[in-house]
Amino acid sequence: MKIDTEQLKKDLVSARKDKFLSMDLACKEIGISKPTLSRIEKGNTPDAKTMLLVCRWINKNPNSYLVDL
Repeated sequence: MKIDTEQLKKDLVSARKDKFLSMDLACKEIGISKPTLSRIEKGNTPDAKTMLLVCRWINKNPNSYLVDL
């Protein structure tokens, strides 16, 4: 299994824009650092803990981002 980072990226950016939040404010709400948020928004795969925090913040089940290789 692999994480669909493109969809995660789209959903995260969309949620941040819908809430009219800067990266700094979104990071505070999510509980992650600005460099971590930036990496995810560039399409990098987050670690498990970060994935759970992000998914909770965007109201998505983490399993919805899992794809078969």
